[in-house]
Amino acid sequence: MDIPSSHCAREVLATIPAVMQAIRREMRLQRKAGITVPQFRAMAFALHNPGTSLAETAEHVGVTPSAMSKLVDALVEEGLMLRETSKDDRRRLVLHLAPTGKSMLHSMQSATQEKLSGILEELSDADRVVIVQAMQALGSVFGTISDMREPAQRNGVR
Repeated sequence: MDIPSSHCAREVLATIPAVMQAIRREMRLQRKAGITVPQFRAMAFALHNPGTSLAETAEHVGVTPSAMSKLVDALVEEGLMLRETSKDDRRRLVLHLAPTGKSMLHSMQSATQEKLSGILEELSDADRVVIVQAMQALGSVFGTISDMREPAQRNGVR
């Protein structure tokens, strides 16, 4: 059975936002007291992009670099993030999650995965196999959180 890519794209656009909303809702519920959503997003970005810059993180979160600097200051003060001078360029600051920050995010992700597992338990084994295969196929063309370049760039085409 041939399925046009436009039909596939329509299904992705119709389904993925609802899945992401459920994931975000659960992650917010798991968020530790005192951590804002932008701080959480910055921490998650740093987890998947160790050594990221302040500017890259600000762009991902959708805030100005000066706002991100203040946000990171608070995370550093809480012991959740590390801000270090780059080993390659002393003028550049790089961000890493501190062990406490990693532990916090991993526990939040585990709890969210457990919640999603309960939701997906309602599906048949055959449907879950299809979902896993579909996620693997989507991952092969879209990459992962730490590899959000265009598909052509991932395949070495510029």
